Amino acid sequence: MSILNQYVNYFQKSSAVIGSEEYYGDKILLRSILIQMHTFPKHLDTINALRAYPKDSAEQKKFKNTKVPCFTISGYFEKDGKGSRTAIDLIYHTCLIGLDLDPKNPHADLKALKQQVKREPFVAYVGDSCRGEGIFVIVHVADPEKHKWYFDFFKRWLEQNGCKGTFDEQTKNVNRLRYVAPDSNHCLNDNTIPLPFTEVKQPQRPSLVFKHQPARNYSGNTLQGKIDFAAKILDKQGMYFEDKNKHNYIFNLCCLLNKMGITQDEAEAYISTLIPLNEIKSNCLDYPYKTYSNEFNVWDFKNENASGNSFVIQKFPAPKKEIVQSFSVPQVVVDNIATPKVITPPLFVQTKPEIKSTEWDEQIAELQSFFSTASLPVEAVKLNDHSTITNLPLFIQSHLTIIKANNGKRTFEPYLTRLKQLRDYLGSSPIKQTA
Repeated sequence: MSILNQYVNYFQKSSAVIGSEEYYGDKILLRSILIQMHTFPKHLDTINALRAYPKDSAEQKKFKNTKVPCFTISGYFEKDGKGSRTAIDLIYHTCLIGLDLDPKNPHADLKALKQQVKREPFVAYVGDSCRGEGIFVIVHVADPEKHKWYFDFFKRWLEQNGCKGTFDEQTKNVNRLRYVAPDSNHCLNDNTIPLPFTEVKQPQRPSLVFKHQPARNYSGNTLQGKIDFAAKILDKQGMYFEDKNKHNYIFNLCCLLNKMGITQDEAEAYISTLIPLNEIKSNCLDYPYKTYSNEFNVWDFKNENASGNSFVIQKFPAPKKEIVQSFSVPQVVVDNIATPKVITPPLFVQTKPEIKSTEWDEQIAELQSFFSTASLPVEAVKLNDHSTITNLPLFIQSHLTIIKANNGKRTFEPYLTRLKQLRDYLGSSPIKQTA
């Protein structure tokens, strides 16, 4: 079964009034919308109209936000029986990640990159962006719990392939919306092999000291404008992003951004441009948003003397030694693919070692034994109305890899179920021709 045959959220437009039908959207199979957007007349007409506007014009941006349909990639979101656009309402992760590659680097050959990406076994979809200038990629990952950490790998992979500076950091958000984008030269792969998580080892870098750099003036009620303004406040109070002070700087920056109405996801996207998120070994990102949630968006930009605009540099709370717990997890090998050691858990938060479940061990062993000797048909196998398997060996290999790595996790039970369905199908159907 294709990894793309999962339900996601579909919205008529990205900008909608909370409480309206358009805000809640509909439920749709991801594979269906990826096919429909290349053939449905309404989608074709809408994108042609979008691309007719001058590049990056206010008219083009407004049309994109109010007229172009969009959908989620990484999960299905629901609250109180209705679709949702909020990350905390995630029902399940699809094991898919969307990447936006934009032509920011004039030396990057995106056309050549598009052809190269198509050949990667973990890539489920490649096509043009809605404006026709960039590339959109859907990647099948083995460990969705490492959603944001995968992006360090993709960023390095792009740099090694001559496309430094093409990656859009905002795509890290799990609830990121993707616009429909017709592309006659798109590629859809139903037989992906999930990409194991690999922690990217960052090279040793010189000390980062952002002292005496001219702080940019506040440039309006925009995301970048608020970030510049927050950095200017810290600069005035002698707070710099430098060695031995990075976590304290990030903590105070997040306190300010929280007051200015910038969400944690947006803050993380910016901070990842200063330091890879997997190098942050504390909860200096989470702490301000959880502790001071009642101060979110209280900053008054029109009245600089407003009471909510006061800010004094704080020292990031030291960890409580009695609740810090260190542990190591041995390296695990899944089908001869070594997965990296688990990242050290954040400080200041009481954690417990993850106990690997053995709930599915007997079922996995039985399935492995069956498929190791089963005769596999050459022709495609249709399990049901929504599931057609075109490459049985790849299907079996990828599904076994996933359930071994996520033994007992209910989110991944559909992979176990599909393997059982295939076993029952092969056990009851005569095999005309074997591979």
